[in-house]
Amino acid sequence: MKKAQSFSDKAGLPPGSLIHIGCSEPNATMISKIEYSANSLKESKDLTTDDLRLYTDDLNTWINITGLADVDVISTIGENFGINHLVLEDILNTQHRPKIEEFDKYTFFTFKMLRLVKGKKKIVSEQISIILGKNYVLTFQEQHGDTFDSVRNRLKNQIGKLRTRGSDYLLYALIDTVVDSYFTISDILNDNIQNLEDKIISKPSEELLINIQTYKKDLRFLRKTISPLRDSVGFLCNSDTNLVAGGTTLYFKDTFDHILQINDSLNEMRDSLGSQLEIFHSNLSHQMNVVMKVLTIIATIFIPLTFIAGIYGMNFKFMPELEWYWGYPTVIGIMVLVFVSMIYYFKKKNWI
Repeated sequence: MKKAQSFSDKAGLPPGSLIHIGCSEPNATMISKIEYSANSLKESKDLTTDDLRLYTDDLNTWINITGLADVDVISTIGENFGINHLVLEDILNTQHRPKIEEFDKYTFFTFKMLRLVKGKKKIVSEQISIILGKNYVLTFQEQHGDTFDSVRNRLKNQIGKLRTRGSDYLLYALIDTVVDSYFTISDILNDNIQNLEDKIISKPSEELLINIQTYKKDLRFLRKTISPLRDSVGFLCNSDTNLVAGGTTLYFKDTFDHILQINDSLNEMRDSLGSQLEIFHSNLSHQMNVVMKVLTIIATIFIPLTFIAGIYGMNFKFMPELEWYWGYPTVIGIMVLVFVSMIYYFKKKNWI
């Protein structure tokens, strides 16, 4: 994606200055809200900042803001919920490193959602920022459409424990949904790498070498994206904040284990690509050795033939064989005999 603003545009500005750093064609800012409890659920769409209320004692509130181009809307939401301007600055900077920060009345969490573009074999990322407060969750996304639809369906259809748990469990469900999408991408990438290994062993080519480098680049990107999330979720597992109930901590620990599993899988794929690169170069060297072997055998066979031809190609006047009637066929016969003898010798030595 092209960036609407670069980091250099913020040079000289005071901390907390709100500038959107994201794609050059951002989506329009849209606000939706879901208020729910164990016995009720109300969903509202296309809201304005005036329509938002913080929360009530008996309802959990999930407010989703999609599209970050309208800085004034983000700033107003921040004022309504008492969000620090430095946090709002991180939300608008969609290239920010995944991290977690705790404040007195809320916890700020930001990480990356990954998608595999079908047909292009390309992994794209979208930053997700989440504010967890008492009985409310704010989510900020840059693009429309995401993997959170499954969470919405679980809320609407009363699937699982979402409706009976607090906002901290909603935070867990959102993070766990993104982590599950990591598994999907990891499995697809692992299958592609395994298929690539079979092709490299059978017939290495320049195209396969390009594929190896592409997958190595994808793995670096995934490790850069997922590794910081491990530390953030681990922080939630050990946090003593009153925003996360003790029972929910167990679920965060389960997500933490999933992230460790993905990291292990990425490490295995990285090692596999390293081995494939070695196999690729080894196969190329073997093919080159085979070619050099054939050329060496041909050159070796022609060395004695060239020697014989060179002797009788000398322009000395007194060479007895030059005037001998059977001289020419005899020399040709000797050459043929030498050729056959060398071929027999090479075959006996298993050189050819």
